[in-house]
Amino acid sequence: MGCQLSLQSVHCFLGTMAMIFAFLCYFLVAWETEAFRARTQDLRLSDDTFGFVPQIVQGKSTKVYGDYTLEVLKRKIAEFAPVTVTTDISGITETEKKVLDLLINAAKYMNPVFNRQMFRWYNETREKLTQDGSELAKAQLEFFDIMRGPWDRQEEEKP
Repeated sequence: MGCQLSLQSVHCFLGTMAMIFAFLCYFLVAWETEAFRARTQDLRLSDDTFGFVPQIVQGKSTKVYGDYTLEVLKRKIAEFAPVTVTTDISGITETEKKVLDLLINAAKYMNPVFNRQMFRWYNETREKLTQDGSELAKAQLEFFDIMRGPWDRQEEEKP
């Protein structure tokens, strides 16, 4: 038992589905925008953090939080040495090299996911610190990147 649809029925169905999809997209974007605005308005600056969450008034400069002055941040940053991790891959097959390339590329996608899991406002905070441009903001940004968020992981997750 077959079902035959006229071309007009198919067009009508597709048009209806497109309208429903457009409405859902509009609703989701509007809801996400409103939810984001509501969440950011509830954020408070912590006097203990070395960085800041993005609820900063436009044009307002960065300030020192807790004991994290520019000198303290520079000293803490100096405790970390940049390293390049290498290995000898001459002993692996071409297939293994391709797999290794795929793993490295997958890791590039995982970094933003990890950053978001560590701190919900990771990208927004980085953007604000970058926009500020002061020496203090640059040091806060560098330490923020090392710690992957606004907590000093060397000090028992101190904010």
